Amino acid sequence: WVLVSLLSDLQRLGFKLSDRLRGAVQQLFALTAAGILAYLLTLPWNGFSAEARLEKIYPVHAVTALNEKLKGAEAEARIFQQLSWGGYLVWRNPKLKTFIDGRMVFWVRDGESILEQYLSVVELKPGWEAILEKYGVNLMLLPTGAALIKELQKRPEKWILIHRDPFAEVYRSSVSTALIRSSWGPVNG
Repeated sequence: WVLVSLLSDLQRLGFKLSDRLRGAVQQLFALTAAGILAYLLTLPWNGFSAEARLEKIYPVHAVTALNEKLKGAEAEARIFQQLSWGGYLVWRNPKLKTFIDGRMVFWVRDGESILEQYLSVVELKPGWEAILEKYGVNLMLLPTGAALIKELQKRPEKWILIHRDPFAEVYRSSVSTALIRSSWGPVNG
């Protein structure tokens, strides 16, 4: 583009371009455009589709399963999730009440920083369970292997695994009557 623009400016200023140079520039431009187009057309077949990119950074399958289970019950759901997943959750289901997302890191609730409360839970600091109870959290969407998952697994009387995939796990509070349904039974394994 720069070369074409430069040549156009030179012509406007009165410089004469030889037919040979003009033809070479046109061929270069056509080859570059064809190469870019060919690259863009092969992206979906090379695993670079939008969905494939999303699956590498967001819990696509877990959120799909969660949305199917939540149909009609979004208003009751209070979900604690990884900070970087909050915006994705809001995008996929605007009715969900997420604990935190990228817009909220500087917010203060009841005189306490939301980010500090989030970190207290993720880092399993004393009082982390009280924070979840304070906000009525009844769902947890966490990366597989997170330290918090190990703690939830130690509390099967409080947290029930309802979805697991290689990327994320979803737990439902066993004391939340609003979300108890037959389709929300535990996942084995």
